[in-house]
Amino acid sequence: MDDTPLASLSLTHVHYNPNDPISYFCAWLALVPQGLCVVYATLVWSTREIEILLMFGGQLACEALNFALKRLLKEERPSRMHGKGYGMPSSHSQFVAFFSISLTLFLLFRHQPKRPTPSHTPLSLVARIGLSALALVLPATFSYLILLSLLLLASHGYVVWRRLKHIPGPFSASTSKLWMLHHTLAGQLPFALKAVSDKYGKLVRVGPNQVVTSDPEVLHKIWAARSPYQRGDFYKAMKIDSSRDNLLSLTHDARHTELKAKLALGYSGKDVEGLEGIINERINTLVCLIDSKYISSTEIFRPLDFAYLAQYFTLDVISTIAFGAPFGYLTANSDVYSFIKSSKRIIPVVTLISVFPWIGKMFQLRIFRSLMPSPKDETGFGKFMSIAESVVAQRFGPNRKVVRDMMGSFIAHGITQEQAISESLLQMFALPFISGVTPLTIQSIAGSDTTAIAIRTTLLHIITSPIVYSTLLSEIMHAISNDLITSPITDVQSRTLLYLQAVIKEGLRILPPGTGFKFKVVPRGGDILNDFFVPGGTEVGYNALGVHHSKVTFGDDADMFRPERWLEQKDEMKLKKMNEVVELGFSYGRWTCPGKNIAKMELNKIFVELLRRFDFTVVNPMIPWKMFYAGVFIQSKMILRVTRREH
Repeated sequence: MDDTPLASLSLTHVHYNPNDPISYFCAWLALVPQGLCVVYATLVWSTREIEILLMFGGQLACEALNFALKRLLKEERPSRMHGKGYGMPSSHSQFVAFFSISLTLFLLFRHQPKRPTPSHTPLSLVARIGLSALALVLPATFSYLILLSLLLLASHGYVVWRRLKHIPGPFSASTSKLWMLHHTLAGQLPFALKAVSDKYGKLVRVGPNQVVTSDPEVLHKIWAARSPYQRGDFYKAMKIDSSRDNLLSLTHDARHTELKAKLALGYSGKDVEGLEGIINERINTLVCLIDSKYISSTEIFRPLDFAYLAQYFTLDVISTIAFGAPFGYLTANSDVYSFIKSSKRIIPVVTLISVFPWIGKMFQLRIFRSLMPSPKDETGFGKFMSIAESVVAQRFGPNRKVVRDMMGSFIAHGITQEQAISESLLQMFALPFISGVTPLTIQSIAGSDTTAIAIRTTLLHIITSPIVYSTLLSEIMHAISNDLITSPITDVQSRTLLYLQAVIKEGLRILPPGTGFKFKVVPRGGDILNDFFVPGGTEVGYNALGVHHSKVTFGDDADMFRPERWLEQKDEMKLKKMNEVVELGFSYGRWTCPGKNIAKMELNKIFVELLRRFDFTVVNPMIPWKMFYAGVFIQSKMILRVTRREH
């Protein structure tokens, strides 16, 4: 209730809210009787019409009647109202009512329309009465419908609010998804979720039927292999090709398990011949590109936008693993087929789908297919659909080509040609079309962009943290000088560099590449989560920053990038829990990202190979990059100065 004191309009002593312009306007409407008196006097003087004079006389008689009724009834005025005399009946209301009825009767019965002309036929009395009745009925009907709609909306809102009213959270999130949409459009949703978690606790309501948890134990429970929780509506909207399901869009348990069994070895890289050598080759191409194009000196400044280069690297890695050859981003040092550029154009749509999954399902309808990417396109995602179909076609048929890459593994384990096309698109371009609205746990080989996010985030924190930079560099140089690592470093060797491993874990923790909700549906009958009963059908999501920045798990400085925490922790149980929490970034149980081993291999190698050769400096420490959230963190303009390292 607004407690603003009412003000009094001096001409009429009508009270109004001074902060409300509509209330102020209505106060001035109280002057209508005075205005009508001026109109009466003017018309009587100028027209000398007896009709107007009689109407004005009736108006004055009505005022006399009101004067008598007030003294007969003696109704008190409200205590807050100024003015003298009695209260009801209102002289204003009676004055306007008499005027309205008199004018209506005059127009219906006394007014004589002009005689008919070739261009005008006056309405009959019956027609005029009908129009008058219609003028009364239509506004009343319209007002009734509006009122009925508002009542239904209010009833629905109450029912929606009441269902989860016992779970704390922002009130604005309890009746609509506008709270989620607002923070998503602002590019700050993960931070908003962390803030409400800090304020309300581990389980927070963030939508009419959505809650999020920052409790790792709850996430382990609902993501477990035998959990009765199912995927939410969001996943159903995640068909890259609207005519086929993929490992991400499948919600049927048996079909999902069957398909995952066929794809697991390919996604994990175990069936990919020379996996580590593929990553080494792409790192070497990256190193050569930096060395030839982006080395600065005292005389020359060659800025490097590492945001682009990181994605070029991960796209070339994943395309080589998937199809046996890179698409050539690093070689061309450009956005091949304008894929990245076209991806950015759909960010607004991706953002909406992340909040309203039905939009994604709507685009799968036949009538909207013309708006979607097509294999006939010369650029963007459609071009890669064409490439995927061409490569897959070579792997089937009597003259099929057998290659031990990821696609070869899929085919060897029995997937169909259509499934091969769908999965090849998913593995290659989970972002932005898929992982742009879901986390790293999407069933791809860790997604090109999510891995790039981890690389950018970790490198930025390394080079902007002097202690971390010098400690990691010392460990690398010590390993080189003592022949503990080769060039390029092997995956096994990288795991012996303890500080490097701590840096990688801290990078994955400080800004998880996948921060999507990963909504799972509570089974029929409901469940108890964080001491709250959650009804069946409710969607339970993942509060990424709430989990990964937990002070209970990681200490009071959990919001700080400090790899030393992984080496200082001597309590084995606490260290185990810290590792388990970081692993949640790759999901858990039956939803575990099958390609996380490949992503980790890339991370294990790239920092060593870059830092052993180059020094990196942020050009603008005040604004080291541009970043906003659209399902995942979209990072750009990470401008660095690079020099060769002097050994």
